Amino acid sequence: MGIRAFDRIPVLIDVEINYNKNVCTGTLMNISESGMFIRTNKMPSPLQSQIEISILLNGKLIRVSGKLVREENIRGYYNGIGVEVLNPPQNYIDFIDNLLNVL
Repeated sequence: MGIRAFDRIPVLIDVEINYNKNVCTGTLMNISESGMFIRTNKMPSPLQSQIEISILLNGKLIRVSGKLVREENIRGYYNGIGVEVLNPPQNYIDFIDNLLNVL
């Protein structure tokens, strides 16, 4: 695995994953300006597909477009996805900046 452009920040935030007119839920485990890892047992597929992540924070909804770049499974059971963030909106960047200021 290559060097990350941005450090990941550990979090535990419930999210909704929208893909191909389907919806599933998961838990955001870590996050950065360029990517995130989400624990979920339902996998959007195939790899490289476009997805949208909805994050509800303090009553405000942040929607982030992404590309599925990695699926994680343990002994054949899916348990998470790696997402590359595409064109992050300003409210997402602000959220990351706020997290970094708290650390």
